[in-house]
Amino acid sequence: MDRKAAAKAADRGLEVLVGDVQESPLAGIIGARKFDVIVLADVLEHLLEPRALMVQLHDVLAPGGRVLVSVPNITHVDIQLMLAQDDWHYHSSGLLDRTHFRFFSLGTFCEAAAACGFDLVAMERVIVPCLATEVLDFGRGLRLRQDQVEALKAVVASSNVNFQTYQHVLRLEPAPGWVRTPAEEFPSHRRRRPEGASPTVSPTVDIVVSSEAGRADLTATLL
Repeated sequence: MDRKAAAKAADRGLEVLVGDVQESPLAGIIGARKFDVIVLADVLEHLLEPRALMVQLHDVLAPGGRVLVSVPNITHVDIQLMLAQDDWHYHSSGLLDRTHFRFFSLGTFCEAAAACGFDLVAMERVIVPCLATEVLDFGRGLRLRQDQVEALKAVVASSNVNFQTYQHVLRLEPAPGWVRTPAEEFPSHRRRRPEGASPTVSPTVDIVVSSEAGRADLTATLL
């Protein structure tokens, strides 16, 4: 999206395309190109609709192609400790970067990837120990005595490895037999209106549905 950054990359001999994947379909930006590897390095958490982009990756992957994704881990223990102190503060970078719109645990990311037609075939973890992240100012923001901190670190070290996972790096491949549904297409309301076009307003209905059993069926009946 940054034309100045793109110009610097082009000066180094790279082919660079400038576009906003939240405003235009990916294939419209890339054209007929197909790729063996697509890298989304800390990208998806910055998008309002990350699944919309992931579905479109199928359109630009070459046969046998794969996707490499890195995403920050919202279940890191430092975030849990911050919440336990009734805090939630954004930062200039890191797990709670101010430009993050979406947050993923390993489980929720895998669910999203599967829904978008990808199998997880390999994964690595970037480990940052308890109280060593920017979330709690590298431990200084935790209101505990030193002996309590040591006891906490011992518990964390023997618990779920994702408690100290700062970032997941995942390799995805298209799932055999996956079929795209119309609801997974690029959201039409995000498409940029052509210059000079008259604004149009379409009637919409927004519904928030509780997860209680039967509520979705009731809403469908009412509609």
